[in-house]
Amino acid sequence: MIIDINDIGKRIDKFLGENTEYTRSKIQKMIENENILVNGKKVKASYILKENDNVEVTEYIEETDIL
Repeated sequence: MIIDINDIGKRIDKFLGENTEYTRSKIQKMIENENILVNGKKVKASYILKENDNVEVTEYIEETDIL
């Protein structure tokens, strides 16, 4: 996802909560496990989005999802 002018200044966890099917708590776990990267780099859940940031999201499978 490329961030546009309407999403500048939002926290990444809030933005993804609004634009994906994931809950904010799952998003925070995904960030911790590097399933969510910005411009190819690890960020914190409190990261503030900038114009043209490239947000990469890969699927996160919890151990409970496997059972």
